[in-house]
Amino acid sequence: MQKIIKYWIFLTSTIILSFNSIVLTLWSCTSGYDREYYVSMLNCDLLKPYLNYSNFVKKYEDKIKTPASAESNQAFNDLYDNSPTTAPAFLNYATLTDALTNTMLGSTKIDVNWTKLYQEVGLDDILMATAQQAQLRFYNIIAKVYHKDNVLRLVQKIALVAPTENTIAYVSSKPWIHAQIMGYGKLFANLGLISQQFEMGFWATNTIISVVVHEYGHAVSNFLCEDATNRKTFNNTPFLTNTTNYLNTMGEQPIPDPAIALINFLDNEAIIDSNDQITRFLLPLIIVRSEYSRSAWEKKNYGLLNEFFAEAFAQWLLTPQNLRGWNWQLLNDFFLHELPKYL
Repeated sequence: MQKIIKYWIFLTSTIILSFNSIVLTLWSCTSGYDREYYVSMLNCDLLKPYLNYSNFVKKYEDKIKTPASAESNQAFNDLYDNSPTTAPAFLNYATLTDALTNTMLGSTKIDVNWTKLYQEVGLDDILMATAQQAQLRFYNIIAKVYHKDNVLRLVQKIALVAPTENTIAYVSSKPWIHAQIMGYGKLFANLGLISQQFEMGFWATNTIISVVVHEYGHAVSNFLCEDATNRKTFNNTPFLTNTTNYLNTMGEQPIPDPAIALINFLDNEAIIDSNDQITRFLLPLIIVRSEYSRSAWEKKNYGLLNEFFAEAFAQWLLTPQNLRGWNWQLLNDFFLHELPKYL
């Protein structure tokens, strides 16, 4: 694993997530499976070269079924779901919408209007309300962890992708340096598609904002890779660190690659032998329950490691409590406690 890491190069050019027709194709080795079957094993093609590690895989496949600790659940739920003693950053959806659409980036008015985007993709009143409440919860949680100002300034614009483009969503940081833009196709909030991809094991979550949260994972990752100078001018405005009083400036050093940091964190927390490259390779693929998160390994394109990070981000934020296992607990430790150190 360490040898592989040396050759991973983080792409600083445009990072695009394109869910095209390939996501609707079942892998031949998994014909007829459902989600429960999928989560009980690694992708069979991926595991074939490592059959000698079947006991290792079974051990950790079983371990992730252990419920997350009460302490981990409470630490996460206290961010928003448990009616925390401190008021949420956004009291209601109207407050959130106003904050997003009226945040100024330098002299430029931000253009992030989720209500408008949901209307453009044709959500009915019930689905609109569902999406809005999920969006409100999401923004409040990440605002509590990574600071409200950072969250508001992280993305400058959202837009509906032209219907001729075979794309569900993407986030781009170039050529709009320091002004990240998100583009969404009309299927991005389609619960039928989201549920299908979840049951197939392709995506890690199955809520109406699964695609949105995945994209924010990319946006967070892009920001973390910026050096100190660029962070201070990201979207033309200084970012703050997540400290008690939110007064400090951001960290001086970028995180070279958030995905590698996450992978190493998971291996170290699970106390995987640092000399056993195969087990350190396999463990993260067991932790993040998503075929799409394995794109870098399956396609042997390590520029796609950002998909691992984004899927892990979504799995952390959107997994309901009754489905949170030991693997979620590790992700919670990373995103709630470890990652803020780099901000």
